[in-house]
Amino acid sequence: MATAEAKPQATESPPADPGPLVLRRGDRIQLGYRTGAVDAIRGDWLKPNDVRVTWDGQKYPVWIQWTSLELDHAKGRLQVL
Repeated sequence: MATAEAKPQATESPPADPGPLVLRRGDRIQLGYRTGAVDAIRGDWLKPNDVRVTWDGQKYPVWIQWTSLELDHAKGRLQVL
Protein backbone atom coordinates (compact mmCIF):
# COMPACT_ATOMS: atom_id res chain seq x y z
CA MET A 1 0.00 0.00 0.00
CA ALA A 2 1.49 3.36 -1.07
CA THR A 3 1.46 6.24 1.33
CA ALA A 4 0.20 9.58 0.16
CA GLU A 5 2.73 12.32 0.46
CA ALA A 6 1.53 15.73 1.53
CA LYS A 7 2.05 18.36 -1.13
CA PRO A 8 3.43 21.68 0.08
CA GLN A 9 0.81 24.38 0.20
CA ALA A 10 1.39 27.52 -1.84
CA THR A 11 1.75 30.53 0.42
CA GLU A 12 1.03 33.03 -2.34
CA SER A 13 -2.55 34.09 -2.69
CA PRO A 14 -4.04 34.62 -6.14
CA PRO A 15 -4.19 38.27 -7.28
CA ALA A 16 -7.29 40.12 -6.18
CA ASP A 17 -9.97 40.71 -8.80
CA PRO A 18 -9.63 44.38 -9.83
CA GLY A 19 -13.34 44.62 -10.66
CA PRO A 20 -14.83 46.09 -13.81
CA LEU A 21 -12.97 48.77 -15.72
CA VAL A 22 -14.62 52.18 -15.43
CA LEU A 23 -13.18 55.13 -17.34
CA ARG A 24 -14.50 58.65 -17.78
CA ARG A 25 -13.30 61.59 -19.78
CA GLY A 26 -10.49 63.34 -17.91
CA ASP A 27 -9.35 60.26 -15.94
CA ARG A 28 -5.60 59.74 -15.59
CA ILE A 29 -4.37 56.24 -16.39
CA GLN A 30 -1.10 54.36 -16.24
CA LEU A 31 -0.44 51.56 -18.71
CA GLY A 32 2.91 49.93 -18.08
CA TYR A 33 5.42 52.76 -17.82
CA ARG A 34 3.28 55.37 -19.64
CA THR A 35 0.82 57.77 -18.03
CA GLY A 36 -1.78 59.79 -19.83
CA ALA A 37 -5.27 61.26 -19.81
CA VAL A 38 -8.50 59.90 -21.29
CA ASP A 39 -9.75 62.42 -23.85
CA ALA A 40 -12.83 60.67 -25.23
CA ILE A 41 -14.74 57.41 -25.08
CA ARG A 42 -16.48 56.20 -28.22
CA GLY A 43 -19.19 53.56 -28.58
CA ASP A 44 -22.48 52.64 -26.96
CA TRP A 45 -22.72 53.10 -23.22
CA LEU A 46 -23.37 49.45 -22.42
CA LYS A 47 -19.77 48.71 -23.41
CA PRO A 48 -17.54 51.28 -25.15
CA ASN A 49 -15.58 50.43 -28.29
CA ASP A 50 -12.58 52.79 -28.17
CA VAL A 51 -10.84 55.16 -25.79
CA ARG A 52 -8.76 58.13 -26.96
CA VAL A 53 -5.72 58.67 -24.75
CA THR A 54 -3.13 61.43 -24.85
CA TRP A 55 0.09 60.10 -23.33
CA ASP A 56 2.26 62.50 -21.36
CA GLY A 57 4.92 64.04 -23.61
CA GLN A 58 3.15 63.01 -26.84
CA LYS A 59 1.66 65.53 -29.25
CA TYR A 60 -1.12 63.43 -30.77
CA PRO A 61 -3.71 61.22 -29.03
CA VAL A 62 -4.16 57.52 -29.85
CA TRP A 63 -7.28 55.37 -29.98
CA ILE A 64 -7.10 52.15 -27.95
CA GLN A 65 -9.59 49.28 -28.13
CA TRP A 66 -11.72 48.93 -24.99
CA THR A 67 -11.27 45.16 -24.89
CA SER A 68 -7.48 45.47 -24.82
CA LEU A 69 -7.74 47.97 -21.96
CA GLU A 70 -10.01 45.54 -20.08
CA LEU A 71 -7.48 42.76 -20.53
CA ASP A 72 -4.62 44.96 -19.32
CA HIS A 73 -6.74 46.00 -16.33
CA ALA A 74 -7.52 42.38 -15.45
CA LYS A 75 -3.80 41.48 -15.63
CA GLY A 76 -2.83 44.45 -13.47
CA ARG A 77 -0.96 46.41 -16.14
CA LEU A 78 -3.54 49.24 -16.33
CA GLN A 79 -4.23 51.46 -13.35
CA VAL A 80 -6.71 54.30 -13.06
CA LEU A 81 -4.94 57.03 -11.11
